[in-house]
Amino acid sequence: MQRLCKKISIFVHRIQIIITMEKKGHWFLGCGAAAIVGSLLGIILAVGGYFLWHHLSSSDETKGDEETAVVQAEETLAQLLAKAEWEVADGGYRYPKFMRRTDSFVADVPASVKVCNWKDVDLCYWPLIGAWAVDNESFPVKKCYVTASALIDDVTYKAESKGIFSGHTADGRIFYLKKSFSEGDATRHVRVLAIVYPESLQNDVQPFIDMIQNW
Repeated sequence: MQRLCKKISIFVHRIQIIITMEKKGHWFLGCGAAAIVGSLLGIILAVGGYFLWHHLSSSDETKGDEETAVVQAEETLAQLLAKAEWEVADGGYRYPKFMRRTDSFVADVPASVKVCNWKDVDLCYWPLIGAWAVDNESFPVKKCYVTASALIDDVTYKAESKGIFSGHTADGRIFYLKKSFSEGDATRHVRVLAIVYPESLQNDVQPFIDMIQNW
């Protein structure tokens, strides 16, 4: 681009020379200079056209890369699960490796929870909730935590003999959970595996629901 600007500057300077020659009556020299300037102008236009084409081509390639990245980012949960590798975690459950894992402590329970997250989908494992949760009238019920940040709003399905419960959270999502009991201790405690998801992903989360049922 600097070279192009320099050539334009030279072109302007040659025009000034031609004008000066014509004013002084050097018509022949002025024509020769005009021919040279015409050639320079052709070169300048060609070089400028090349730089413009190169810039537009680079912009198109960048735009194409950005569009490809957006398409990849917008893969559905079902598409991701279809090709996902699953990892077995402590607690005997599995999770797909593309989900982000975090550990939290919820003081209001109080208990620790392990969360695997993808967008608005949370796979939650509570290793030890406490003896208070053994009774179905104590857990799961309204205002109990099902994730580190979402409370149960209602319970719409119960299969108490299997420990399976489902319903809605206060933030408008659906939860599906299974609770089991620790054995061998003087006091029984509860552990919970749950999936929390938007209603729009009801079909996509079926692999999680199957896994929870067999946990």
